[in-house]
Amino acid sequence: MQQVIASFGDGYRFLDLPDPDEWLLPGVRWGRHEHPLTPAFWSAAAWMEGEVPDHGFRLGGTLAEEVSACILGGHGLPAEVGLAAFARVRNELREAPDEVLPEDDLLRLLSAPLIVKATVFC
Repeated sequence: MQQVIASFGDGYRFLDLPDPDEWLLPGVRWGRHEHPLTPAFWSAAAWMEGEVPDHGFRLGGTLAEEVSACILGGHGLPAEVGLAAFARVRNELREAPDEVLPEDDLLRLLSAPLIVKATVFC
């Protein structure tokens, strides 16, 4: 187990996270909370940010959708392409009972051409 300690207005709070070597998903370990971009890092960052505002997240309706949007955005591709890919994945996520899509489904969704502003990206 690893523990995150953060100072809030009323004192210190503690967040217990799984051991860094514990599997979160097949092929993905929790990692250390102080190592950027690990699941433990993002869990700690979200916890320190506080409650989700009433208006929700920026792009997604759930945490799984918001994380998907973040992963599919950026990395040198135009925003329109990332948003089109996110829309496709979001539609599938909303039909998934546990908000986790199998790798084969993601590969199928993201390998198909996207239509973005009447332009096809492959």
